[in-house]
Amino acid sequence: MICLYCHSPLSQHVDIFSLFQKSSIICHTCEKKLSPLSDSPTCKRCANKTEEAVDLCESCLFLSQSFKHLPNQIITVFDYNKEVQQLFHRYKFVNDAAMSEVIAHFINVDFKKYDLVIPIPISNKRLEERTYNQVSLVLDQLNVNYSDILKTNKVKRQSELTKAERLREKQIFFMHEGDKERVYGANILLVDDIYTTGITVHQAIQELYAHNCKNIDLLTFSRS
Repeated sequence: MICLYCHSPLSQHVDIFSLFQKSSIICHTCEKKLSPLSDSPTCKRCANKTEEAVDLCESCLFLSQSFKHLPNQIITVFDYNKEVQQLFHRYKFVNDAAMSEVIAHFINVDFKKYDLVIPIPISNKRLEERTYNQVSLVLDQLNVNYSDILKTNKVKRQSELTKAERLREKQIFFMHEGDKERVYGANILLVDDIYTTGITVHQAIQELYAHNCKNIDLLTFSRS
């Protein structure tokens, strides 16, 4: 077997105990490079790096003033270090779909406690270009039952917009009429890949709360 990330051979110790353990998909070196959140000071809410630990960073304060509804908690998997940036570049822009399994390897979330797990959608045009939704593919690797009830017609990448441009945009998410009743009273986990300004996911949160969900937690693979 080879490491899915660096393609070097995997050295595995074989004994009676290893027969009952899940095989590793990445080597120890890559495991260390891609290891989840560091001990650096961060915002306790969104994992944004700060000079000292704070309950709410400037970004979270801004979002709390700009949006009526906020996620109950934000779960972040990776630090956005250089290796993680390379991981997501390969995954999103080089179409290296195998990186979905690498990302899934680091996620430890109790998905069963949620009524609905909802990935942030991408437009049909973007889906045709990439051939997969980068969030849904990771959830597939985890065998998570998720609901594609959020839709978007947005074509331009959010990463191409400034913070001000994102705020000026009208609601970019919607749901079909038949799906709205599924949200009512639901405990929801919203899943996104990279949390940057937070504006996109908070627009999605407003749409879900507009149809009277009970609670929304946010899982994001990394905080840039």
